[in-house]
Amino acid sequence: MSHPHVAAYLEDGPHGGETLMINTASAGSAPREIEVPNPPLPVQPFDESSLRHAQPVVVSKYQLVDGATRDGGRPVYRLVRS
Repeated sequence: MSHPHVAAYLEDGPHGGETLMINTASAGSAPREIEVPNPPLPVQPFDESSLRHAQPVVVSKYQLVDGATRDGGRPVYRLVRS
């Protein structure tokens, strides 16, 4: 069974100003923290080392700002760690 979704506003960080759909917590409210994959780094020109080392997936951690909402009641999240 899937949880309902809510539109969340990301206030700052690599995703600052973006709105994305996230799953709600089990109680139907916005989760306290979310992790969002960062955009991939630009692809480097081909070299032999690129075959041996895949780029790791880097995520930014965002935390819910208590009581803060944006247009239409979207919960606001602030960057904790990138």
